[in-house]
Amino acid sequence: MNEWKPYKIRCPAPGKTGKIGTPLEMAHHVAHLKDSRRILEDGFLRAGLVNDNSRLDTARNCVTFLSANTWAFGSIFGNVRWSFDWNSIIDGKHFHWVEARPGKAYPTYRILISSRKSVPALTPYDPAVDKGPLRRRGSDWYWNGDNIISEFLFDGDIPIADCKEFDVVDHHATYCHRLECQDKGRYRPKAASQTIAFILGANIRSVDNLLRKPNIFRKGDPLSELVQLGCQDFYTSMTMGKDRPAGSVREEPDAVALVRGAMALHGANQRDRARDVVRQLADVDVLEKSIETIVVTHFELRRWSLLED
Repeated sequence: MNEWKPYKIRCPAPGKTGKIGTPLEMAHHVAHLKDSRRILEDGFLRAGLVNDNSRLDTARNCVTFLSANTWAFGSIFGNVRWSFDWNSIIDGKHFHWVEARPGKAYPTYRILISSRKSVPALTPYDPAVDKGPLRRRGSDWYWNGDNIISEFLFDGDIPIADCKEFDVVDHHATYCHRLECQDKGRYRPKAASQTIAFILGANIRSVDNLLRKPNIFRKGDPLSELVQLGCQDFYTSMTMGKDRPAGSVREEPDAVALVRGAMALHGANQRDRARDVVRQLADVDVLEKSIETIVVTHFELRRWSLLED
């Protein structure tokens, strides 16, 4: 019996019985905050060796992990998510069954996706024929996501330029695929605050086009809701409690430089040092205006408001 048989699904069809697969349109890479900063700087998802008692441990294949899973109670892979159009990213590729990995919390199946027709020690897998957890009928794709993790291992690096969506999600409070994790339970606003602060503070440009999407929650805002959420939580993090801005810096060039430095620190998970920098500003209004100036400059806008107009 093929290893994939216990995870099989069927494509939707009248009169047939069995577990129906979920339509597959996007695949995601989710990273922890520290790793996400390197990805944002590099401009691509860097492939790495597999070293977790897998069939690929000794194959020396460098792969990039994507998954079709999304998480109602928080991702077990981190907070920062890049999403790719499935049909585009698998175009011209071949599929190879890697393994099934039973687990107490989340069982997993793995499929290698490569430009190579054959890979030593792996079984070719044809989604149009083989009845496993990944199926294709015509141009429609389906996957098994019924309390199970899909892991699609792509040969080589993946450029961020191929990404269709960029977002931040909750990290699961209890589970993580890593043995040690500092991000467990980190909710979306806090992760967005660090991510957007890092992008603006370090002048990262790799996801600018993905953030230049109209805010569906704020009419007239040309930027993603993620920018608003991240900047507002950064503002709150810098002004909550007794250590509010009460210094002497008020003029725009100096104030903007200070806030940009504070963003870089906050984005690198150094919130207390960022607050020390922000305390040099004259008041919270200077902080607000400086954040707005940084966003306007970065995205080349005419105007942008931090708080609701």
